[in-house]
Amino acid sequence: MHRVSEKEEQLILDDIKRRGVVTEDLQHNLLDHVCCIIENEMPEGVSFLGFYESIIPRFFNKELKELQVETDNLIRFKNYYAMKKTLYIAGIVSSLMTILGAIFKTFHLQGASVLIVLGGLSFSFIFLPLIIALKFKDEESKTDKLVFGIGFLLAILVSVGVMFKLMHWPMANILMQVGITGFVFGYVPLYFITRVRRPELKFNTMVNTVLMLACGGFLYAMFNLGHSHYVRDSFFVMHQNMRHQVDNSNQELEERTAELNDSLKIDVQNVLEATAALKSYIERIRVNSIVTTQNTNEVNAATMNITSMSWGVSAERLQDELMDPEKELNGLELKQKILDWKKTIVESGLSDEDLEHWVDLDGMTTLEFGKQSWEEAHFGHATVVSVVTYLDQLSLELNMRTIQYLNIKEEQR
Repeated sequence: MHRVSEKEEQLILDDIKRRGVVTEDLQHNLLDHVCCIIENEMPEGVSFLGFYESIIPRFFNKELKELQVETDNLIRFKNYYAMKKTLYIAGIVSSLMTILGAIFKTFHLQGASVLIVLGGLSFSFIFLPLIIALKFKDEESKTDKLVFGIGFLLAILVSVGVMFKLMHWPMANILMQVGITGFVFGYVPLYFITRVRRPELKFNTMVNTVLMLACGGFLYAMFNLGHSHYVRDSFFVMHQNMRHQVDNSNQELEERTAELNDSLKIDVQNVLEATAALKSYIERIRVNSIVTTQNTNEVNAATMNITSMSWGVSAERLQDELMDPEKELNGLELKQKILDWKKTIVESGLSDEDLEHWVDLDGMTTLEFGKQSWEEAHFGHATVVSVVTYLDQLSLELNMRTIQYLNIKEEQR
């Protein structure tokens, strides 16, 4: 068995220092390990230096300095490995949730919003902050740390903005505009200037700069994916005209009812009461839809015009409520009330033939939307603006049909 001499120990220690290990405790621990291996494994007649060179690679993958780096990580960053593991898990989970949420949203499946929100939150507030922390550890230059820190903070802002955009939440465009503007016109030039002059980083810096500018440009295009303001303005005007027509038809129905003689009023009283009840239910759904999506109270919702509404906010929540038969106000119940109203008119003496084009709900829906039920076509994939518009249309139609019914009844006298 070979006994390591003091001279050989000094040779090993000098080599360990030369290979990049600077921490004294680590140097002596490595020295002890190497000496033990040499004394226990070195055969007789073998060159000491040759055997030493053959066993030293056992302690690293590429270079011995790796041990120094790992030691520094443990000293400076006690939770380094736990953070790295959390980073991997958060990255996988956020990616899977985001992809599944996008698929669910494409096919209008339940749980799409939950998956997108959870994926966005885990990516923005777990994955990206961990990258910032680990990047601060890896980068030695204070300038690089500052640049990457700014970049990842802007990335968090952009990712939150994109999540808000997907969920049709307010402030989405502002978050994206601030984040992407800062990224494209602040971070990217700063990144380029601080790294392009370093020969070893020049190529990667130029490639990364082009990629970041291209991605920033594509994200800019997402700012106004909704309808143009010309379309919105024309839609607002159209709906405003409809609201005026509803008000006018309400007044016309009141005046027409007041003109009826007493005997005819008694004859049509059930229909008038049914019309009033149905209009009241329609108005309650209208108000509740606005309250559900616009973060307002019933008093304000009753007078709110679509010019003051966000088009796609809480759309899935609204759809779920309107399609839930357990809810007090829902599309299924509205359909039944319309059919009950039709039945009341028939029972009052008007033939069903006169009504077949008035309230053939599923028949009209099939012609317009294909093979869907009336409630699914109008409420299953709706936004608050489409719901409010259609309910106003129903109220107008109900008034006009009731007036028409009164005229027919009067002519039959």
